[in-house]
Amino acid sequence: MFKERMFSQNIIRSKVVYNKNNECFKIFMSILFSIAVGLSVSVVSYNVLFLLPISAIIIVIYFVFTFLWPESSLFIIISVCFLGGIPIRLINFNPISIIELQVLIFFVTGLIKVLLKKQAFKFEKIDILLISYFGFNLVYALFNQVSLFSILIAFRIYYKFMLLFYGIRFHGLTYNTNKINIIKVIFILVIIQIPTVIIQFLKYGPSDVVSGTLGYMVTPSVIYVSAIGSVIAVAKIFSEEKPKLYSNFILLIIISILPWLGGAYAFLMFLPLAFIFTYRKYFTNTKFLIFSIIMVIFVLYLLNSTILGQGLLEKFYTGLDYELNMQYADWWTASGKAPSRLYSIELAYNLLNIRKYLNYLFGHGFGTASYSQGLDFNGKYYDQDFPWRNQLSVLLIENGILGTIIYFLLIILLWKKANNNNQRNLLIRTLDAAFILNMFMTIYYINFGDHVASVIFWSVLGYSLSKVGQKDEKR
Repeated sequence: MFKERMFSQNIIRSKVVYNKNNECFKIFMSILFSIAVGLSVSVVSYNVLFLLPISAIIIVIYFVFTFLWPESSLFIIISVCFLGGIPIRLINFNPISIIELQVLIFFVTGLIKVLLKKQAFKFEKIDILLISYFGFNLVYALFNQVSLFSILIAFRIYYKFMLLFYGIRFHGLTYNTNKINIIKVIFILVIIQIPTVIIQFLKYGPSDVVSGTLGYMVTPSVIYVSAIGSVIAVAKIFSEEKPKLYSNFILLIIISILPWLGGAYAFLMFLPLAFIFTYRKYFTNTKFLIFSIIMVIFVLYLLNSTILGQGLLEKFYTGLDYELNMQYADWWTASGKAPSRLYSIELAYNLLNIRKYLNYLFGHGFGTASYSQGLDFNGKYYDQDFPWRNQLSVLLIENGILGTIIYFLLIILLWKKANNNNQRNLLIRTLDAAFILNMFMTIYYINFGDHVASVIFWSVLGYSLSKVGQKDEKR
């Protein structure tokens, strides 16, 4: 008996050591991959050709790593998106090239598994609709004489994380509540924002610079992340089998005030929206209802003291602050209106030629209002002096009235299918919040180009629609 017990203990120890080594290897590979892409960027920027073979070898190794451990690769992608502001602030290096290459490798490795029949994948009707939609837009843009380069730029900026949605399903990844999963990773990364935002606030005061590790002057991302983190915290308070009430409630309060520290008072509109939509079926619970009433009173008080009391809501419609208006003084005088989010939508609508019915219905084509992000090649209707203020403006110009409506309907169909496929678990609550924020924040900023917002939405959606993921345990 003693020998058998010792033998079993040795097996357990060996498994622990193996798991630790395995995790260390994954961390090492992510660092190595980041160095490889950095070397590749150096090759392109400075023509240091001897670095290219080293980068290629490391990228091939990472390709194999993603093929073997796709979920670890996905978590690395999410982490790089959340922590991308660190290299931007420290060494002025934007990790966009790393993220895009990681996403592509993740998608391609999953596709290879499906083609080799190592992983089962079934096309749903919604997949056919999505492919048809983008296929039509591709043909239509080429018909409108939009260059293929502009079309690829538009996809690269706004829809690249859709590859994660398919990559997750190609790899057959599952949402497992008994191990590290996507929601736990997201919540940990949200919590990391707390000390960094507080330190930045103490140094810079309430300004757009206070945006945690998400980037530089990206307070809309902080609003999005705070809303998602708050929804997860509330779920942990009310839904867990062994809820840690006080610790999660404290986290909820702290996460909710993060945008406030950066002066992003618009979160007072989006946080209640995400909360009410996500928990619309839970207001019959007495404790939850009392909690909600207290929250509503608190938010109304804050709204009155900030957005309503200081006229910030009016600025949302009529214009921005005085300094920015002066920056665009010539444009403002010529148009007779201030460069506001609302007028950005109006201007985009006016650019659709009503006499040309196709342009009115389907826009001017993919890429015509897009910014090339450093490639020095912008779309025909992108104005460097007055960039579009929100995603809805871009959608109207590129997709037209009908095309924009169809796109939103497709997203709604995806969300409804995910809700039908799963129980009311933490994954679906996070998806609900991500879905409603993605829909309504199109009037606030260019949210499709926000890496953090996009990676959360498409990744959580991918897990929700994964056929294998239907075997989740109920929350």
